[in-house]
Amino acid sequence: MDTVDRPKGSRGQRVAVRFFALCLAVTIFWLLGFVISDIGAIRGPDLAGIQGRFVDASLAAEQQTVEQGLEAVRQEIQDQTKRRDLRSSGTTDLQKTLDQLLEIQRLSLERDIRIEESQARAFADSLQLFLETQREIGRLNERLSQLNEELLGLEKRARELRAEITRQQVPARQEYDRLRQRNELRKAILKLAVLIPLLAVGTLLFLKARRSSWMPLVLAFTGAVAVQVILVMHTHFPKRLFRYVLVIAAILALVRILVAFLRAMRAPRAAALARQYHEAYERFLCPVCEYPIRRGPLRFAFWTRRTARKLVPAAEAEGAEEPYTCPACGTRLFETCGSCGGVRHSLLPACMHCGAITEPHPLEG
Repeated sequence: MDTVDRPKGSRGQRVAVRFFALCLAVTIFWLLGFVISDIGAIRGPDLAGIQGRFVDASLAAEQQTVEQGLEAVRQEIQDQTKRRDLRSSGTTDLQKTLDQLLEIQRLSLERDIRIEESQARAFADSLQLFLETQREIGRLNERLSQLNEELLGLEKRARELRAEITRQQVPARQEYDRLRQRNELRKAILKLAVLIPLLAVGTLLFLKARRSSWMPLVLAFTGAVAVQVILVMHTHFPKRLFRYVLVIAAILALVRILVAFLRAMRAPRAAALARQYHEAYERFLCPVCEYPIRRGPLRFAFWTRRTARKLVPAAEAEGAEEPYTCPACGTRLFETCGSCGGVRHSLLPACMHCGAITEPHPLEG
């Protein structure tokens, strides 16, 4: 059983490995995003072309003509309304002028004063201009009435055309939706055809390199691909289906992790056993039953796994160390080294006196 730990490097090196592994994952995710974006840029069906097959071209042309006529009539109504308003404001001024001239004539008659010719001419001119303005306002109102009638007719025809074209567009919209869904499905298949093999390769590498020093590279690659797969599924698959797929995948992953932990507890690997032995000896506890290892200066002390780090042993007692067996479960914890004769840890691979490597004894009990 190989229980010798590989060198882990300094803390700075480990932090640098994690940082650059994260940068690598982001870069791979970025690169895959370019590929997915290019696939997503594949053109879908043309709605205008599909509508051209289902909608009567003459109706579409007539609708365009009617819409143009509506715009022209509305613009003319706006122009004629402005002219009428201008004439109406001018009529108001003329009305005031006529009222003033009439008042002058009335006063002249009451006082028996002869009306001057210039005043009479001014009154006649103002009256003529007022009447002409009124006639022009009448013509403008008549034209506005005609335009409004024409506008009502065009609007009615536009509603009829829109209703008929909308009726003809229903199968066109259905055909467009069908082709668009098929195009989206094709893009999803192309994206997954790129990502799924990469995810399979990453999964195989993860299973084979779990205990390798290259694991950060594998995790960066597999994680970036897995995130892209999730995003593609979320984009192209129905939300209800994606919800079930995501939950089922999470359940399978959790079951796989739980089974791995249960197997590790039932049949632990060499590295896991070595860590278990290390932790138990560091806390002065038996690896089998966690009973305190009371030997040497700790013979009469008391502690638990939680309080072991706060334990301050008394001064080392005089006398040679002796082999030690856990009195609670009978596991041999310290024994005589076959190379140097010193007392060594039975469950660790190397002797602390001479460094001799031996196969650790399995846990008993």
